[in-house]
Amino acid sequence: MKGRIIHIDREDSISQANDALRTLSSCGWDVELQEGFNRDSVKEYVAQNGYKVMSGSRLHDFMLESEPKFWTKVACLMNNVETWIEAVTTGESQAFFEHDAIGVNEPLWNRLAQVEDFCFLSMAYAWKSPTTLAGKWPPFARRMGNE
Repeated sequence: MKGRIIHIDREDSISQANDALRTLSSCGWDVELQEGFNRDSVKEYVAQNGYKVMSGSRLHDFMLESEPKFWTKVACLMNNVETWIEAVTTGESQAFFEHDAIGVNEPLWNRLAQVEDFCFLSMAYAWKSPTTLAGKWPPFARRMGNE
């Protein structure tokens, strides 16, 4: 499956994105690096496209908490939206990865215990019982999970 690894123009982000590229590629993903929006570059894009923040939304809450945090979250959201737009435009499924993603063939449970926050995505297990997606394999997942 195709995917993009979004990074920002900062040394640590680029280094982590290259690790993501290497590890995800070794797991069979067709991924590429792409520089994404950051909290400064996204402001003009949002203004040009007339995007508004929905009152009462989680993004609205961020706006009330901290302006820098708000714009960081907007940048992340717009990076996701850009990936979605490309997928819809091309008609091809596309995965979105942040720069600090790591691809593995088997879960590294001992490593996960060492981090405070993580998201675990497993193409091999996502559509198997007991998950709510069990038996609902989309075509790309069948190929990725070798089913």
